[in-house]
Amino acid sequence: MRRLDRATPVVLIAVALLGVTCAFPDDNSPDVYVTIDTPALVLLDGEEMSIQAHAWRLIGSPDTGNGDDEQLGNVEFQWTSNNANVARVDNNGGGYATVLGVASGLADINARAIAFEKAGNATLPLRVSGFLEVDSTTPASVKWGDKLTVWGVGIQFAFVASLTGSGLIPDSLSYVESNGFSHMDFWVPQPARTSQLFVLGPGVFFTTPDSVAVDTVDLYEPNTTSPTLLNLDAPGPYPTIPFVKFFNPALAFEELPRDTTTGYDWYRFARTDTTRPLTLVVRPQGNTDSSGLFMVIGDSIEWDPGGFHKPPANPPFWFVTSEGFYVCRRGGFSPNILPFDSMVIALKTLPRYIAGNNGIHVLNFYGQRFNYLMIAADTVVTPPKIPQDRFEENDVCTMADDPAKRIVVAPGAPFGDTLTIDVPHDLDWYRFRVTAPLLTDSTTIRIASRPFGGASLDRSDLDLYVLDTMFNSLGSASSVGSGDFLKLRLATGDYYLAVVDYLGEPTRYSLCISVRVGCIPPFAPAPPAGATVVSRGSKVRAAQGVRPSGHRFATPASELPKGGGGRSPFRRP
Repeated sequence: MRRLDRATPVVLIAVALLGVTCAFPDDNSPDVYVTIDTPALVLLDGEEMSIQAHAWRLIGSPDTGNGDDEQLGNVEFQWTSNNANVARVDNNGGGYATVLGVASGLADINARAIAFEKAGNATLPLRVSGFLEVDSTTPASVKWGDKLTVWGVGIQFAFVASLTGSGLIPDSLSYVESNGFSHMDFWVPQPARTSQLFVLGPGVFFTTPDSVAVDTVDLYEPNTTSPTLLNLDAPGPYPTIPFVKFFNPALAFEELPRDTTTGYDWYRFARTDTTRPLTLVVRPQGNTDSSGLFMVIGDSIEWDPGGFHKPPANPPFWFVTSEGFYVCRRGGFSPNILPFDSMVIALKTLPRYIAGNNGIHVLNFYGQRFNYLMIAADTVVTPPKIPQDRFEENDVCTMADDPAKRIVVAPGAPFGDTLTIDVPHDLDWYRFRVTAPLLTDSTTIRIASRPFGGASLDRSDLDLYVLDTMFNSLGSASSVGSGDFLKLRLATGDYYLAVVDYLGEPTRYSLCISVRVGCIPPFAPAPPAGATVVSRGSKVRAAQGVRPSGHRFATPASELPKGGGGRSPFRRP
C-alpha cells in the first residue's frame, strides 16, 4: 500500500497546554505539554500513515522559545479521533500510532499523556482526501496567455485540465507540494472561454463549483503601435533554470475583426548587459503556410504615424524576417531558402550600433488566429556536439567586420577551418580579403559538411553566396547538399561570404578559401558512392544574382524600401 508519508517532509505540530498551571508535587516538575510528529497533513482515502506523540517539560517561565524544553521518556499516550467515519487511529505503543484514512473529510487526531492528567491534549488537524481533489483556482479572471493556479491535493496527477474551448497547458516546473497539499500553474490558451474548470485524473473526473472568467484577448494587448516591454534583467520564471528569462507557450494571435486583414504583436526585450548571449524563439502552434504570418526580429523598430511599422529612417540597424530577408547597414540579403515555420536566433553577443539601444524587437504580422510560443534564454541553445564556432557572433553581416574575425587569403596562404551552423536556418557571414597579384588569379571557395556518423547520415544543405562590400552579388552556388564550390575572379579587395542553411538543419562543416590554386576543406569526408551534383535552380539566374522567384539575392542599403504605399519596409524588394 503506497504511503503518503514516504515522500513528504516531517511536520511538527506543537500544541501548548490550555491551562499551563500543572504542578507535580512528587518531583516538583514544571508544566508538561504534548506534541505530535506527522509526515503530512493530508492522508489519502484507504491509506495509512504513522505518527508519533512526545511529552515535554517546560523549562523557564515564561517560556523563552529557545528550544531547551526537556523531553520526557516512557510516557504512554491515549489516541482518539473525533471523526472515526473519516479517520481511525490505532495505538501502537511507545508514543506511536497508525492513522487510517476511511473517507474524504476532516478529522482531529488527539493524543493525551495518560500520566499527566492536567497536560493538555495535542491535536493533529487531518484531511483525508481522494487521489486528486481541487480546492480552488486563482485568479478569478484571466486572459489568454495568463496562468491559472490550481490548488488542492494530487494536482500533478491531473491528466487534463480544461475550460470550455481549450485544454490548459500544465507548467510542471511550477508544481509545489507541502504537507500533502499541492498547487500547480496552467497556461490558458485561446480559444478558452469563461466556464467551470474540468479536471480528469486517474479514475476520477469532475468540474469545479466556481467558474473562471476568461477575457478573450492576449494578456499583452494592446501592442500594435507600441511594443510590450519585457525586461531580461529581471529574474526568470524558474529558479532551477535561471538562464530562461521568458517562457510562454500560450500567446495568442487573436481572431481579427471582419474589416481587418492584418494584426500585429510587438515586443521589445531589453537588457543592460549586451555582452551576454541571447537566444530568442518564436514558434507558431500550427501550419503557417497560408496563414499570412510574417515575423521580424531586429534591434530597432518604430511606428510611423502613417500607420505602419518600419526600421529607423537611417542606418545603422539590423533585422531578419521569416521570409529569409537579412538586413544590416550594408544592405539587404535574401538567399534562396525554405520559408521559416518558426524563428530562432542565437546571438553570442548583441549587435549594437546605437549607444543605449539595448533592446531586441519581435514583431509579428498575422492574418489568422494562432497560438504561439515565445522563449528568451540568457544563453545560446545549440544542438549536442554543435557548439558555436570561433567566428560567432556573425549572424549579422557587419559583425564580420570585426578585425579579429577578418580572413586574409593570398597565393600560397589559403584559409581552412571547421565551423558550425548552430541553429536552424542559421546564416554565417565572413569578411575576407583577397590579394590577387595577377589579373588571371581566381579565388576558389569550397564547402563540405562534416556530419557526425558519416556522410550517409548527412541531411544538411548549405549554399554559398559572395557579395562585395556594397552588397552587390558576385556569385552563388546552391546545389542540393553541402558540397558546393565557387571559382570567381576577384580583384584585390574585401568581400563577404554568406554560408546559408537552406533546409534548417544544424551541422558541422568545413570551409576553405584559396587564391590561384584549388583547395580541399579540412577533414572533409568523401561523398557517398554514386553521388551527383543536383542544382536547385537555374544556374543562369543564380549567376545574375536572382532567386528562382525573381527576387534579387542582394540589395544595397541605398535601394532598400522605406515603407509607405501599402508595402512594409520589412518585406524583401
